[in-house]
Amino acid sequence: VDLIDQALEYRIGRPSPVDSRRLVMAIQSAAPGNAFFPRSIADAMLREALRADGKNDPKEGDRCMLAAIDAAKQALMLDAADEENQLTLAQCCTVHAERVLPRDDTASALEMLRISAAMSSSAGWVRA
Repeated sequence: VDLIDQALEYRIGRPSPVDSRRLVMAIQSAAPGNAFFPRSIADAMLREALRADGKNDPKEGDRCMLAAIDAAKQALMLDAADEENQLTLAQCCTVHAERVLPRDDTASALEMLRISAAMSSSAGWVRA
């Protein structure tokens, strides 16, 4: 996990030159069916999105957050029953909803919260 973090994190004030989407594909070709790596990439990209937001770079934050969501979806496709995969996608989507609401992007926020709610209910975190 530390290797993934180091490959994807900011360096000297710039985003990593490593493309997280290509990294997910490369790892999946080397370790097919293993959801650990896309989930770890999603987690790393979530942190990078928040780091970019802290640097007042919402465009980079959006790029990183959408990459995190894509990686989390890949992990979920590999193992939909794994609660960690569900939690990772729910977390990424919830954080993204929180990021876009102040920009009045309610449609995107609502879509992200729908995905998060679906993950929460399928994992049994929400009781009806």
